[in-house]
Amino acid sequence: MDCRRARFAGGLAGWPVTHLALASFAPADFGLLALRLLTGSFLMWGTVDNISSAERMAEFVGFLGQSGFIMPELMAPLSVYTQFICGALVS
Repeated sequence: MDCRRARFAGGLAGWPVTHLALASFAPADFGLLALRLLTGSFLMWGTVDNISSAERMAEFVGFLGQSGFIMPELMAPLSVYTQFICGALVS
């Protein structure tokens, strides 16, 4: 077995060991991780009030209606939940 390649069950055969070891991460990798966590948590923080409060969601529906969006009753929850789920996936 080549010492630079790892052979694991589950489809990771052939991946360089350096991609699996935490010690080999560059500082830029930690910076990108921090940026992802910050962005994801910001997306979630910005929508949690609309999810937890019916009054805030109604206010957002009214805002979308005044701004000329079609079907604001559908678009407001769709937008809020999509943004929250994407924030969770980015984090």
